[in-house]
Amino acid sequence: MSSADTFTGAYMLYVRGIKKRKMATNRQTEIFPKEEELVGLAFGERWRIPPWLFQHQDMIHALESAQQVDEEALINTLNHVHFMDEYILLQLRHPKYEGSILVRAYPEPCLGRELTCRWSSKDFSGLDLKNYQLMHLVIDDGQSMILVPAVFQEIHRNRVKIQLPQTSYAVGQRQARRYTCHDVDVELIQSGFVAQGKLLDFSPIGFRVRVRPVSFCSFHWFNPDALVIVHLRRNQHILFSGLCKCIRQQDDFLNREIVLTHADTKVNQFKKRQIRNPRQHLVPPPAIIFDHPFLKKRVQLEVTGISTSGFSVYESADDGILMQGMIIPELMINFAGTMSIPCVVQVIYRLAEKDKGIRCGLAILDMDINSYSRLAHILTNALDSHAYDSSEVDMDALWEFFFSTGFIYPMKYRLIQSHKEGFKEMYRKLYKENPEISRHFTYQKNGRIYGHISMIRAYERTWMIHHHAARIMDSKRPGFTVLKQIMYICIAFLPHTWIM
Repeated sequence: MSSADTFTGAYMLYVRGIKKRKMATNRQTEIFPKEEELVGLAFGERWRIPPWLFQHQDMIHALESAQQVDEEALINTLNHVHFMDEYILLQLRHPKYEGSILVRAYPEPCLGRELTCRWSSKDFSGLDLKNYQLMHLVIDDGQSMILVPAVFQEIHRNRVKIQLPQTSYAVGQRQARRYTCHDVDVELIQSGFVAQGKLLDFSPIGFRVRVRPVSFCSFHWFNPDALVIVHLRRNQHILFSGLCKCIRQQDDFLNREIVLTHADTKVNQFKKRQIRNPRQHLVPPPAIIFDHPFLKKRVQLEVTGISTSGFSVYESADDGILMQGMIIPELMINFAGTMSIPCVVQVIYRLAEKDKGIRCGLAILDMDINSYSRLAHILTNALDSHAYDSSEVDMDALWEFFFSTGFIYPMKYRLIQSHKEGFKEMYRKLYKENPEISRHFTYQKNGRIYGHISMIRAYERTWMIHHHAARIMDSKRPGFTVLKQIMYICIAFLPHTWIM
C-alpha cells in the first residue's frame, strides 16, 4: 500500500474515532489513540498537515435546485483565483474508503475548458492521484460554494490537467460573505481554559478560529455551551475583545476549529449619556478610509451621520466587512478629498434597515487634540455658519470685543495696563498658534465677534473654562451658542475635569 493510501486510511479511521469519542460521553477510557501517536505512526514528518475531510454531502444532494454557473463565468472566476494567488479545492474519493477528502490546488490561467492545476511545494506533493477519483472542483468565493463536476485529463507528479464542464453549480448560499484572514492571533479564555491560535476567516456575523490549548490545559475543560472571552491581535495590538458564543466546532488532529459569534447585540464601550452630540448629515458626505485590520485590504465607505463622538455608515448585507466589536487602529475621515482626520474607532453596532442595508455605528476611541479641533470646527460650522471652533481670530477684533462687552472693565484694565504688551503677545500665541493646551469658540459675522468662550488645560486632566462674553446680534443668542459648543466638547472629553 502506498504512503498516500496509508494516509487516507488512517485519516478516515481518525475521523471515525472522533465520532465514536463524541458518542461516549460518560466513558473514561480512550477509544482511539492520541492524535500525536496517530500523526507520528501513520504520516511521519511530511504528513503533518492532512487534507480536509469533505463534510458537506448535503450540498451534493442539493445540486438539482442549485443556481447554475455557466462556462464563461467559471473561467473568469478561476482566472481571478489565479490573479489573487489563491487556491481551489479538489474533492477526491478513494475507492476503498467512505467519504472524500479535499486537497489544495493552484490553478493556472484558463482560456477554455482545459484547466491546469499545480501543487504547492509544502502540500501533498507525494499524493498519488491515480488512486483517486475526482468528484468536484470546489471554489469558495466567500458568498457560496461553486461545485464543478470535472474529470482528470492528465496526471503528472506536480500538476494535473482537468476537463471542465459546461455547467457548474453555486450551492450553500451564506447569509454574509466570508473572508479569509492572515496573521491575526487568537486567544480564547474560559474559566481556566486557555487556547491560542489563528483567525482563519470572518464575516460580519461571526468568525472561525483554529486554536490549540496551552501546555497546562485540555479541550476537555472547554464547555461549548458557555460564553468564552476572545482576544484577536495583530502585532500585539488588540483588534477585538469580547464575549462570544460557540456556534460549532470541529477537531482537526491536534487543533480544533471553532466558529464563534458575538454574544451581545451592541458594544457598550462608554457609559450612556443623557445628552448626545448632534448627528449631522453633511453635503457632500465625508468618507472613511482604512486598512481592514483582519484583511489588510484598503476600504472606503461613505459616512451618513457624524458627530464628534462617532459616525455611521451603510453596507450591504451580502458583502459587509464591519464586524461588531472590531477595533480599527488607523482610520482617516476624509472631507471632499481635501482634509483627512486620523482616529481610532470601534464598531459598536450593526442594525438592519429596510431598503437601506446594514447601518453600522462606529465610536471614536482616540483622536489627538488638533484633529479633534478640526473635526469639531467642521461640525460646529455646519450647524451654524457663524459658529467657529479654534479658528484664526483677528486680534484687533478680539480686543475690541473684550472692551466693548465690558469683559475688560476699568478696574481690570488698570491691573493689566502696565503689562499690555506681554498680554498682547500671550494672546497672539494662544489664538494664532493654537497650542494643545488652549481652545476657543467664537460667534462671528463678517469678521466681527459677537460671542466668545475659551478653555485652557490647567492640569493633565483638568480644563478651565473662562472668558465667556457676548453681545447682541439681531435675533441670535451668541452667548448661549458658544456655551452649547463648549458643552459638546465637554461631553466628548469626559471624564476630564472642568472648572468654570
